[in-house]
Amino acid sequence: MTMNGSWGYKSWDHNWKSTELLIRNLVDIASKGGNYLLNIGPKEDGSVPQESIDRLAQIGNWMKVNGNAIYATKASPLQDLDWGRCTIKTDGKNTRLNLFVFNWPANGKLVVPAITNKAVEARLVATGKKLDVKNENGTIVIGVPAAAPDKIASLIQLTVTGEVANINIKGTQKMKTGELD
Repeated sequence: MTMNGSWGYKSWDHNWKSTELLIRNLVDIASKGGNYLLNIGPKEDGSVPQESIDRLAQIGNWMKVNGNAIYATKASPLQDLDWGRCTIKTDGKNTRLNLFVFNWPANGKLVVPAITNKAVEARLVATGKKLDVKNENGTIVIGVPAAAPDKIASLIQLTVTGEVANINIKGTQKMKTGELD
């Protein structure tokens, strides 16, 4: 992905993507098991445009807090989440679900659907605060504060017992031919 509208430097291209879009794209791609290639398009003298430097610094600051939920993670085992994205890591005999919340729940309850594993704990990464968590009718419900700590993507790490079943059915169908269908 480019940081503005072109792959190479264009002095007239001022269509810079926001830091929010760049971070949310990173999270979205990680939640699908992919890698994010971000093109900075240096100027003709080899220097990097200030807009790129600013966005990379902001992404770096966000990664200092949330990077362990991006690096060395696996794709989400869950179907699409209307409030955000998820990555996972094995944590001994438990699984840690990294829940990136884009749309903070107004009712104070974040519902993680279709998980029957027993919830061990939930923690808001930005503050380190433990959150109330309970299993409820085949879902996990996490009590969250009234306001999101990060307007771009707040991270909650949810630890559950055992391995989480993969219910993400997208991409399970085989192609009909060797060509893109």
